[in-house]
Amino acid sequence: MQQRILNETVNQDNQKILNTQKVLKEKNEELNQFAHTIAHDLKEPLRSMQAFSHLTISKYKDSIPEKGQEFLHHIQTSSERMALLLDSLLEYSQLGKGKQKSVFSVKELVKELEKDLSQLIQENEAIIRYNGLPKIIGYELEFKQLLQNLIANAIKFRKDNEEIEVKIKANEKDKHWEFLVTDNGIGIDSKHREKIFTIFHRLHKNKFPGTGLGLANCKKIVEIHGGDIWVDSIPEKGSTFYFTISKNLEAAPINE
Repeated sequence: MQQRILNETVNQDNQKILNTQKVLKEKNEELNQFAHTIAHDLKEPLRSMQAFSHLTISKYKDSIPEKGQEFLHHIQTSSERMALLLDSLLEYSQLGKGKQKSVFSVKELVKELEKDLSQLIQENEAIIRYNGLPKIIGYELEFKQLLQNLIANAIKFRKDNEEIEVKIKANEKDKHWEFLVTDNGIGIDSKHREKIFTIFHRLHKNKFPGTGLGLANCKKIVEIHGGDIWVDSIPEKGSTFYFTISKNLEAAPINE
């Protein structure tokens, strides 16, 4: 009798979990669709703002007072930034859509990124070090974007007059891979370590350009790989970003 009651309780709890997962999935899809719609629909009036402000400056520049030209310039730059934010939001909402699981070499991905980011690396005289990077099962395009964001951030948030060094390594665990991306940059204060992964959160708005979506994208990519991401950092000493990738992804069949 007690066993039957226990089984019924377990079944009810499992059903509640399944129902909650279904609701969360539906709400997430609604949120992604909302973000896509907002980003897409707002781009049209922004294009008009950019076009008319540019036309006004080019056609009536000589008759517009200096202060008026300054205002129009602010309209242009603000609308350009808004367009960039919308593009970033649209990209964020589409992360993981239509993803395909495959077996790929992380080492080869980093080599590709060295070529893709060659101008950024050369301009900043950065050094990328890596060894022992494995082959894993995951979503290659998303994983590449994850590494690209972390490497680009490591170079972007550099200390003045100091050689940039970025180290990438991996540790194999029983159920997941643990990756580390370490830099010797400006570091992150402990009070900001959770906030940096939230959408549109920027620590250095006036000093460094950006939309505040890079690390939010990283978090979302790691989550679709069944993992977690966190950071250890000492201000003015550097940061290490850790993230895990599950070895047992529940997704589409592997395309090898």
